[in-house]
Amino acid sequence: MNRKLLFSLIAIALVAVIGVGMAVRKKPEGGPGGPPGAGGMGGPGGPGGFGAPAVVTTQPVGQGEIEVWSEFVGTLQARAFADLYAKFPGQIVDMRVETGDPVRQGQVLARVDAGDLRQRVEQMEAALRMAQATLTERRSTQEVNQANADRSSALFTQQLISQQQQDTVQAELLKARAQVQVAQAQVEQARANLGASRAELEKTLIIAPFDGVIGKRHLDRGAFATTNQPVFSLVDLSTIKTTIPLTQKDAARVLVGQQARVTSDAFPGVEFRGQVARISSIFDPNTNTTQAEVEIANTDGRLKPGMFATVSVSYLTEPTALLVPKTALVEDERETWLFVAEKGPAADGKGEAWTARRVQVQRIGTGSEERQNEVAIEGEVKAGQPVITLGQQELRDGATVVIAGGAGSAAPAAPTGVAGGGPPRAERRGV
Repeated sequence: MNRKLLFSLIAIALVAVIGVGMAVRKKPEGGPGGPPGAGGMGGPGGPGGFGAPAVVTTQPVGQGEIEVWSEFVGTLQARAFADLYAKFPGQIVDMRVETGDPVRQGQVLARVDAGDLRQRVEQMEAALRMAQATLTERRSTQEVNQANADRSSALFTQQLISQQQQDTVQAELLKARAQVQVAQAQVEQARANLGASRAELEKTLIIAPFDGVIGKRHLDRGAFATTNQPVFSLVDLSTIKTTIPLTQKDAARVLVGQQARVTSDAFPGVEFRGQVARISSIFDPNTNTTQAEVEIANTDGRLKPGMFATVSVSYLTEPTALLVPKTALVEDERETWLFVAEKGPAADGKGEAWTARRVQVQRIGTGSEERQNEVAIEGEVKAGQPVITLGQQELRDGATVVIAGGAGSAAPAAPTGVAGGGPPRAERRGV
């Protein structure tokens, strides 16, 4: 038993010695401001507030004219859209266009089998010709009777014919006139019948009601067309429109004729121009908004109905706005901010150093045509102050920075292991 106890104590001692040795090997060697370790993170000044100062670039806050825009999201629609149906049921015997073809107003797109309608039209045309011939004959008879009546009246005045003879001639004239009226009515009836037959025959044609593009062909040649199934979808893509909601505040400053910028995720970096075409005068009591239509020129046809778009409407020009490069802004879902580079005493008390001050800002517009890469902002910044445009993504408020190519690059570096010093982040190694 004593020997077993002795072996157990020896084993426990060995385990303890090994554990202490491993703990000693894991102990960090760096002190404050030195390489990273459990107790040796670099001093303030790195991108996250520790280690070597971050190298950044800056640009002074500018001042100039900007347009202030309100931004909305909408769905693009064709200016004109129509589903085209067959007005007369039947088999499609003539298909003249395909999906994507441009068409003109009045153009015949397809034809349905007319059955006996064409023969009926021919019969009505023949009936009209017959009625017109009868009318011509009756008018000739009337002219003859009119001449006889004129001679009879002259002879009767001279008492060369009797009253009975005069009455007979006048009766023939009245009869001829009545026959002309009947023939005229028959012509009008025949013409109406022909018009109705032609209208029925025209129902077998599917005709474009406006200029546009065949958005979709739903049926093929040989298919049976009914009056409740579209054969084509026709769209006018020369101008695209979108409807945007306006609050009461928006409606007070967005006016018909104002310019609009439209962008779509389908075309990154491409901006389309439009304008406010019309605004409804009625507010929806449920949403407390009204609707405005923005029309966008689409001469190249790139924009398609159904695409989502962001619409920015210009409603104000600000001549002395503060402008910063777009690259200076850092944003998340809740806020927008930037970093102002400020010069002051170094943290180690030796000379001066640049620090980054975090400032929350708000976008209010974009620069003019010549300054499209700049954004107008509101916040605690002044014209001429240097804002950080590169290297600010990981900065913390108050971090020490070195301005590349500027006076900040001459700031003295503290020795390794001293707050504010240490090797650059990329060169540090753990122990």
